[in-house]
Amino acid sequence: MNVLMVGVGGQGVLTCADILARSAMECGFDVKVSEVHGMAQRGGSVYSHVRYSKRVDSPLIMQGEADVILAFERVESLRFAHYARPDGLFIVNNQRLDPVTVSSGLASYPEDVFERLEALPQKVQVVDGEKLASDPAMRRSVNFLLLGALASHTADIGGEVWEKAITDAFRQKSDVLENILRVFRRGRALPRA
Repeated sequence: MNVLMVGVGGQGVLTCADILARSAMECGFDVKVSEVHGMAQRGGSVYSHVRYSKRVDSPLIMQGEADVILAFERVESLRFAHYARPDGLFIVNNQRLDPVTVSSGLASYPEDVFERLEALPQKVQVVDGEKLASDPAMRRSVNFLLLGALASHTADIGGEVWEKAITDAFRQKSDVLENILRVFRRGRALPRA
């Protein structure tokens, strides 16, 4: 299974990649992870390759081989679309986060992201992270809504394994753990693409 997680700094891409990796390892899979987070603290692109199987030799997903592209920010899905398998899946957050180049007027944000995705051969599942983010108590948990949507497509990793990995990762932050689990479960319950 090849999952490419893409977003911008501060969206929790690397946290979710770690939880996927922990969950896959718990199920006995060989797991390899590679991540890039150069300008993450400034809202730059962040992405993580997560590969799991009985045996994985390389941590990198080759172009055209991602089973799932999990996009935490919608335009990032287009930036990495060439990694998707022809029969792959995009799970895309509908949230728009303008990069510095857009907010400063140096570039424009494409308004036709979803139309361009729908024109591709892959399936597309749009997740309403924007609605969840409008609730101040849930704003920092949008990434778990997307992770839950991903979990509904990974039959080889059960829900209890995912929840254990989340609980282990946030054991020291018990004040936010219940919200995170609630949002994750909401994502798992979303209709699949």
